[in-house]
This record gives sequence, C-alpha cells and structure tokens, in this order.
Amino acid sequence: MKETPFYKTNWFTMLMIIVLFPVGLILMWFNKKWTVLTRIIISCLVVVLSVAGYFTQSPQSENVAVQVEEHKEKTKPAKETNKEEKPQNNQVAIIDKGIKNKKEETKSEKEDPEVAHKEKSKEDIQKIIEKTVGKKSGDEPKISDLEVSDLLESDTKTVRTVNVTFNGDDNLTTKMIKNGMLIEAEKLFPTIFGDKKVGRVILTWKFPLVDTKGNSESKKVLSIQIERKTNDEINWDNFDCNNFATVADHYYEHPALNKE
Repeated sequence: MKETPFYKTNWFTMLMIIVLFPVGLILMWFNKKWTVLTRIIISCLVVVLSVAGYFTQSPQSENVAVQVEEHKEKTKPAKETNKEEKPQNNQVAIIDKGIKNKKEETKSEKEDPEVAHKEKSKEDIQKIIEKTVGKKSGDEPKISDLEVSDLLESDTKTVRTVNVTFNGDDNLTTKMIKNGMLIEAEKLFPTIFGDKKVGRVILTWKFPLVDTKGNSESKKVLSIQIERKTNDEINWDNFDCNNFATVADHYYEHPALNKE
C-alpha cells in the first residue's frame, strides 16, 4: 500500500491552516479530501478570523509605533543640544573678533589722525542731520552747506568743528519762523555732539529777506555756536530752546526775526 505524502495528510493541512493559513488553504483545495461545502466554510471562517485579527491588532501596532517615536524624541534632544553648542562657540569667536577689530581701530585712530577723520565722514553727519530735521525746506534742500573740519586751536590742539548752514522753513508769522529754527537747534546739538570727537557745532539759518526796494535775498538770520564743554553742561531733556541766546557760546539773531 502506497503511503500518502505528509503534505497531503489531513493533520498537516489543518496545521498549516492554523500556523500559515494561506498555505493551508492552498493544500486543502489542492488535495480535495474534503467536500466543496466544507472547504468553502473553512475558507470563509479563516478569512473572517484573519480580518478580525488584523483590526484587533492594528491599534496595538499603532501604540507600538507611537512608543518608538516617543523613544526617538527622548533621545533626539541630546544630539540637537550638541548641534546648538557649535553656533554658541562661533558667536563667542565672532564677538572676540569684533572686540579685537575695535581695539585695532582705536589704536589706528591714535596713531593716525587721518583715520579718525575718515571714520567720521561728512556724509555720515549729513545723514544724521537729515534724519533729524528732514531733507527739504520747501523747494530747496534743507542743508545749504556743510563743513566738517579739524580747526587748529594751538600748536598741539585741534577742535573738530561741524558747521552747518540751513535754508529756513517758512511759516505764518516771523515768530513762528524763528521758533521753528530754535526747535531744530534743540534737536540737532545733542544729536551731532553724540559723536564724542566733535568739539564745536555751529548752526546757521538763511531766510529770504525783502529790502526797502522790494528786492528779496536769502541772508543769514540766525546763528548758534556751542562748544563741547557747554553741551555737556546742558540738560537737553529739560532745556528751553528760547534760552539759546543766554547759554550759547555765540549767538546771532537778525533784527528781522524780532518783527511781528
């Protein structure tokens, strides 16, 4: 009697259905030992159990995935911290380099006065002034003339002087025109003296004046000069611009500004 191969036996087919159901189902249908109805019922039962098992185990798989991600997140900050330490070292290096460059610039200024002069350029001062009082006075430029120079006071001392001439702004009355100039002066002096190398500031305003013959000409109507020492003594936060005539080192006012 010829023996039945083990893969055609009922016990092996049942084992495969339980352990590895796709193989078990193939053997069951291939061997044809059971009736068609039995094979259909077993096939449907296996499929239903497999689907139910998949949806039952799916949340558990998701939980495992979440736990794995959480574990990664816990171990990740240590690496990120190490990465963030490098920019801090770079920042320290940049700051050190900046301090070094600043020291070198200061040393250069002491050794070469021309370097200091170039550092505080005329263009830089013009930008500061225009930012404070604007670029235009009517149709004319606000700044009519600007000079930045180191004036020799003695054989060993020079005073850096900023001399600015403005075109005055028109207004309803002569008093309002004058007040406008004084207010501009109150803003400009502390701003320009913000440059510690400036030792003297002269602000002058021109304005069109009409003579007795009806001719109009732009002339100097107001000029205020303040030295560094005087500037340092003034509390600009509480200063009244109408006191320029008494506190300035030099003050000039055209008689036309006193007319009503």
